[in-house]
Amino acid sequence: MEKLKYIIIIMLPIYLFVSCKREQTKKSSKDDKYYNGLSKEYDVDSNLLKEGMIENGLKQGIWKYFKNGKLSSVKRFKNDTLYYELDKSDYYYKEVKLKNLDLSMKVPKNWDVTDDHTSQNVLLSASKIIDSSTVYYPTFVVSYEKLGEVTFKDYLLKEINSFKNEPNYILLDFLKNELVEKNYYLKYIVNVDSINIGGLIMYLEYEGNVIIFGATSLKEDMEKYKLLFLDIGSSIKKDI
Repeated sequence: MEKLKYIIIIMLPIYLFVSCKREQTKKSSKDDKYYNGLSKEYDVDSNLLKEGMIENGLKQGIWKYFKNGKLSSVKRFKNDTLYYELDKSDYYYKEVKLKNLDLSMKVPKNWDVTDDHTSQNVLLSASKIIDSSTVYYPTFVVSYEKLGEVTFKDYLLKEINSFKNEPNYILLDFLKNELVEKNYYLKYIVNVDSINIGGLIMYLEYEGNVIIFGATSLKEDMEKYKLLFLDIGSSIKKDI
């Protein structure tokens, strides 16, 4: 729990996806209501128009729309219903190497990135600078801990119990990340200085270490940023 508090402490001052072709075997979600997978649509000149996930023939999650080869908009769907028009600038990524470990990850190009921290275990932090009137900026911190003699399973159980025993934190979910092997994440709410913050922490086992990706935003904005945070955290990989 000291680590969790440290992540919050770091974050506060940082703030403070014819005539269309498809790259799939099914013609469209309307043609097969049971299709599951990535859907891509192209124009007659093979230019990508849009891409996103289909589940049971319905749009789910993040969908990216393109015009003249460039990203034009990003939207979040749930069961074919539009939930959010998202900030497309958050989905222009750059590759960043993580110090101390041979890992890299993608980070939004327009976010303010810091990789120089006093704690050796903190690999990188980034925040979205919006404007001076914003109460709390969307932020994430990447750190790591050595497992030592502790198994990854026991480490996760300890983390869950820490949340349950901390009165200021409300644990919402603990889930397996289906995008990455040996990767789990939890969601929580915490009040810091009268600000309600929504948080997501992802745990990745890597060569005897646990990589911890901790992301926060205002509680009311967390659903807007959740899939972005999951996408960024899931991009952590061995640097080749």
